[in-house]
Amino acid sequence: MACEGNNNKIPIDINKGNTLKLSKNLSQIGEQSSNALENALSDQIEDLEEQINKLKEEKNELRSEKIKLERDFNNIKQVLSNLNL
Repeated sequence: MACEGNNNKIPIDINKGNTLKLSKNLSQIGEQSSNALENALSDQIEDLEEQINKLKEEKNELRSEKIKLERDFNNIKQVLSNLNL
């Protein structure tokens, strides 16, 4: 029996055993696809978390550098202020 919508006229043997086997195979394929997608998303999340941590470290380094520069600037202002006396 050929499938009407199939242009290649591939015969399809529809019986209970084959249908159950096909259903089981499709279920396994769906599960494997789901697992693969979950793994890929998990990897992406790990990569993003790593990037976030690096950005936080950079932010802390920049904050420390800003504090140091502000302190140096204030020291220079103080020295210049004392020179004008």
